[in-house]
Amino acid sequence: MSVEFFPQQRLAIKLLSRESPVTKLLYGGGVYGGKSFLIQQWQFQKRIAYPASFGFIGRNDLGDIRKFTVPEYMQQLNNAGLRLGKEYTYNGQDMFLEFYNKSRTYFIDMYHYPSDPNFQRFGSSQYMDGAIEEAAEVTEKAVNIIFTRIRQDLTKYCRKCGEPTLHDGLVVSVDDKGNPDTWVCGHCGDINGGILPKLLMSCNPDIGHLRSNFYTPWEKGELPENMAFVPSLATDNPRTPKQYIDELMLLPEMDRRRLLYGDWYYDESPDAMFQYKDLQACFNDQTGEGDYYISADIARFGKDKTIIGAWHGLTLVEIIVHEKQPLNVVWDSIRVLMEKYSVKIRNVICDEDGIGGGVVDALGCTGFLNGGKPHDSKRFVKAKDECYFKLAEYVERAKVNFRCDHKDKIIKELEAIRREKPDGDTKLRVIDKEKQKALLNSRSPDFADMIMMRMYFELHPNRGKYTFA
Repeated sequence: MSVEFFPQQRLAIKLLSRESPVTKLLYGGGVYGGKSFLIQQWQFQKRIAYPASFGFIGRNDLGDIRKFTVPEYMQQLNNAGLRLGKEYTYNGQDMFLEFYNKSRTYFIDMYHYPSDPNFQRFGSSQYMDGAIEEAAEVTEKAVNIIFTRIRQDLTKYCRKCGEPTLHDGLVVSVDDKGNPDTWVCGHCGDINGGILPKLLMSCNPDIGHLRSNFYTPWEKGELPENMAFVPSLATDNPRTPKQYIDELMLLPEMDRRRLLYGDWYYDESPDAMFQYKDLQACFNDQTGEGDYYISADIARFGKDKTIIGAWHGLTLVEIIVHEKQPLNVVWDSIRVLMEKYSVKIRNVICDEDGIGGGVVDALGCTGFLNGGKPHDSKRFVKAKDECYFKLAEYVERAKVNFRCDHKDKIIKELEAIRREKPDGDTKLRVIDKEKQKALLNSRSPDFADMIMMRMYFELHPNRGKYTFA
């Protein structure tokens, strides 16, 4: 069966060829740009071309892998005439497909679990190549770590002719461990060090590391030789139904800019409170000074997470994340942090709305009411508004620092905090939670709210200092 790629897909395949210097390629832009088809076909072709080789397709959500990625991949194999149980088998427990030539495609869960912050579950696994679907949902750290696992049999194949010739003893240079670094191919005579690791990623426009690492440098013509970006829209795909384009045209402006036009700066707004460059600058190695503090946003329901942050002055030094944990686990975690950093109870603040009140009662700490009265009631509507505007001031002035994980989530959530347009009331306020969630694909800005609450102590610097607490 011959496969018909349209121009953007053909360009991506060319850039991923063994002769190309590109090792990391980002493909995508709008929806229906042929992202999944490209990944599945490329992975299939690589497994057939290299017997006994291992590749992977990763995704942030294991459920989505089982529901979408595996069935779609198997459909592509069926379309190519490969039959399940004959030319390939599927191991649903260990999550891999094995082909008749002993090659495998593994399906990898790339979610950032708090219990595995360094992705130790990737272990010592080795792959010849790999792909990540919806890469914007995957952390930059996960991408970097999985890339180091792309190392299987790379030196066994010539980069020019592709033959498994090794170097036949004709070594040109060695690395610091004495292993062949470059060699003369015994088949074609070319001097190289074998084929390069290749990572293909796909996504729709997103705030985060892909924009800063790929799109913006590509736009400026500053991408290094080993990186590439190939934009592709629904209008580039000849298989896109006209009705689908018409439906995209009816989307709200921000969604239309992002999903139909592939606009990577869809989030830019005159109402933005945090600039991307300023948030990037907050992540540094600056040490904290002064008292230690703890702020915690307590999850109330659904997909919301409990986020606990430990601060040394205005430097965020540690984050604990809990998902669907009982309240006693939450306050025990806070007590552990209090002991670790010698935090006084007067310097601990927890979201008191909803079930957070139980944590406040158990600890005897400061309770934060988002809708509470602000310190300056003439300028701000609610306490939450005042704290976010204070945080925006501190970020712009480089007074806040983050020495912690979860960089992508923090930046993305804070960029979703916008200034509400005045409606006759001259008081300052931020957009409501539902609007924030709409900018975050239905996710609550739990990290942002935790950081925001630290500002309470900047607005009330003497809180508790004249008591025995």
